[in-house]
Amino acid sequence: MAQVATEVTRCDCAPPPLDHGRQVARLPHCRLRLARMNSLEWAYALVGSFSSMVCGSFSAIFTYILNAVLSVYYAPDPRYMKDWTVN
Repeated sequence: MAQVATEVTRCDCAPPPLDHGRQVARLPHCRLRLARMNSLEWAYALVGSFSSMVCGSFSAIFTYILNAVLSVYYAPDPRYMKDWTVN
């Protein structure tokens, strides 16, 4: 039967072990370290996020315009439709 390894490897992000009631010096937080490693890509992430917000708003704007156009043609009053259409 194969032996199971009893030693558990510890991630850099895991909290440090306690040493007889005293806490050992903490390692830097993983998210901060990851943010520092990806500092060169932050500009691309911000531009991509802004671009996706702009592209996502196109469908909402199109829906609003289409609703405004169709509401004129389905109005029960013919004078309302005549006032809003181009001659």
